[in-house]
Parts: sequence; structure tokens; C-alpha cells
Amino acid sequence: MSRRLNDVTTLCISLFVALSLTGCCGTQRKLPDFVMPAVTLEEQVAAVNGLAHAVPKLAARGSVYISWKDDKGKHSESADASLRILQRYGPDALANHGPDIVLFGRVAGQEVFQVGKNPQKYWFLVRLDNKTAWVGDTAHATSVIDPRDPSTQRTPLRADVLTDLLGITEIAPTDVAVQRYNDDPYSPQVELLLLAKTPSGQQYIQRSIAIDRTTGHVAKITIFTIDGQPAITSILSDYRDAPYRDGNVYHAESVPPQLPYKAVITYTAQKASVELHFDDVSIPTKFPAILFDTPDFPAEGLKVVPAD
Repeated sequence: MSRRLNDVTTLCISLFVALSLTGCCGTQRKLPDFVMPAVTLEEQVAAVNGLAHAVPKLAARGSVYISWKDDKGKHSESADASLRILQRYGPDALANHGPDIVLFGRVAGQEVFQVGKNPQKYWFLVRLDNKTAWVGDTAHATSVIDPRDPSTQRTPLRADVLTDLLGITEIAPTDVAVQRYNDDPYSPQVELLLLAKTPSGQQYIQRSIAIDRTTGHVAKITIFTIDGQPAITSILSDYRDAPYRDGNVYHAESVPPQLPYKAVITYTAQKASVELHFDDVSIPTKFPAILFDTPDFPAEGLKVVPAD
């Protein structure tokens, strides 16, 4: 009898050890062979700014799916996408409120919507049934998103922050940046936090940039409300080379930076989203001078709604 109990006890201990090693479902968590390398705050800022300076201009083509909600209900559109970005750096960026951007959505060659920003205006316009343009003054645009202040959420899409959500804009010397590591030493990401102040002078996390510690790529960007809630989230993936070109001539001798060919942006407060899939991304030497001009909204039959 005693020998039988000992056999049962031995079997139970063996099963317990086996389950501890493999997990309750028979699978064992595989840990990396090494702890992820440390990245200093200075290295992180330098990596983000290095990429921004490697992309003075950006041209991308692909597809876009966009959805939004306004006083007439929910809307969505799928279209061919054409994105153009003109960067600015240092004092020029501060004086002109960051980069210029224009995103065209076209179906069968006809423009159905447009998202844009220049030093004077930012806008989101729809040329379909409602024919509406949400337009704001770039100089008055605020990075503060206050859930209690409707003026910070008036437009279905915050075109003024779109460039920040693509992970290629410069972190200005005036920005206050801190670093936050995941407690797990095996975590592949580290966050760069950009701080701002509320109208009352309180400091809060305005934006976080999650960087993959193994690739150096920006994986996720989040813009927060002053209450600390995620207002806009951008997931960036499918990084590939973005070659330099002059017209149709590509510069094979230049080492191209790697940029995200996929971006999924969710505007939580506005109940809107933009999903971009690019199949052609390049860094051109020049753009047409009028590319980022503000459209003449009334002349194009668009109802103008203030966005700020």
C-alpha cells in the first residue's frame, strides 16, 4: 500500500513539473536569447530626427480606406491614395507650424476627398453628396485635445496632426522629451514621451512614440487628451526602402531610408479612421510649387465648416 502511494505521489510531482515547464496548454513561453539592448533618450531622439532629415520630401501612392462620422451620420470611402509631404526643420518648422501635407483620395481618376495642411490652413474636404470642407487656421491649431472642449474635436479628421502620426517629423529642441521602458526586459519596444502643458499650465503626456528596439523603426504613435486618454493612435508597419529620385531617375548610389508602407490611424474622439497601404514610396527632389496651396472651397462648391 505504501509503495503504491509513493508511486502515485511520484507521478503527481512529475506531472506538476511537466505542466510548470510547458504551461497549462502544453506550450512553453519562448524567451529571446538575450535581453534587448538599452537605448538612451539621446539615441532615441537622434534616431527619430535622423529619419526626419533623411526624408525632406515624400511621395507615396497606394490605396486608402477612410471612415468618419458627422451630423449626417457615418461615412466611408475606399480610394486610390496619393500622398505628398514637404518637411520643415528647426526655426523654419516652428515659424510655419511643421510640414506641409496633402493626401488625395481618387476613384476612377476623380477626386473624392482631400486632406491637407500648409502654413496658413489645414482641411479635410469631401466632394461627394455632402460636399463639405472642414477648415482651420494652422496658426490656431492646438496640440491639446480636451474632451470637454468641442473646438478641439470639431473636424472629423485632425489633418493638422497627420504628419506627426507617420513617424517622420522632427522632434524640435523646444519639445520636452522623456523616456519610458517597459518593465519587461525582454520587451521589444521603448517609448519616447513628448510632454506639453494644458491651458492651465499642468504638464501632461501629449504624444508617445513607441520604437522597436531591434529594428529602430517607429511602431506606434499615440496622441493623448489632457485627461491622459488615447485620442489618436497610429500603427505603422511593413517597413521597406524608400529610394531617392530626381523625376523618374532613381539614385541607386544613395542609401535609402526605410519607411512604413502601411499606416492604420484611429481617431477615437472623432470616431474616424484612415488606413493607408502604399505600394510606391519615394523621396523626390522637388514638387510643383502649387501642390500644397489651399483650395478655393466656395468656388469648388464646398460648404465650409470651421475646424477650430
